[in-house]
Amino acid sequence: MRLNVRQSKLARQRQISARGAPSACAIDTAKLTRLYRQHLAECADDYLRMHSGNAAVIARHVAAARLYKPYIGMRILDWGCKHGVDAFFVRAMLGDGVILDGCDFDPPERYASFYRAACMDYMQLRHPWDLPYADGVFDTVIASGVIEHVPQTAESLKELWRVLQTDGHLVVTFLPNRRSYTEWLSRRTGGLRHLKLF
Repeated sequence: MRLNVRQSKLARQRQISARGAPSACAIDTAKLTRLYRQHLAECADDYLRMHSGNAAVIARHVAAARLYKPYIGMRILDWGCKHGVDAFFVRAMLGDGVILDGCDFDPPERYASFYRAACMDYMQLRHPWDLPYADGVFDTVIASGVIEHVPQTAESLKELWRVLQTDGHLVVTFLPNRRSYTEWLSRRTGGLRHLKLF
C-alpha cells in the first residue's frame, strides 16, 4: 500500500512538471498591488489596507508560495482564503493546469476581483468547521494564517483530513509560534497579537 501511495505522488508531481507551467519567478506582484489599489479605491477595507501596504509582507507570501510549490497537486483548496492571495500565487506559478477552490466566511462579491484574477471558484462557508466538499476531493489544502483563527482547531483539522486525498498535502503557513519574537514584541507593546500560539 505504501509503495502505491508513493508512486501516485510521484506520478502527480510528474504531471505537474510536464504541464509547462510558468516558473515561480513569473509571479506578478505588480498585478497584485494593482488589485489591492483598485479594491481600496472602490471601498474601505481595513483588512486589505493592513495587508497590502507593505512590500515586505507580499514578498514573504511569495517566498512561502515558492517553498510549498512542490507539494501542490492538481486540485487545490485555499482554505480560509480571505481574498485568495495564495490562490493568486499558485495560479501564477502553475498556470491553467490546476483547479483552484477557495472558501471563507466573506460574501463572494467582497473580493470578487481577486477571485477572478486567481481563476478560483469561491464558496462562502456557513458553518464554523464543516466544509461543503466531498470526501477526498483535494490533492492539496493551503492553510495560510488560518488555523489560529478557527474556534475548534481539532474539528477543523478533521474536516481538512476528510476532504484531502489519502496521499494529499496540508500546507500550513504563517502559523503563530510561541517562540516568535514578533509575537512577544506585540504582546509587550500592546500591538496586534494572536490569541492562539502553537
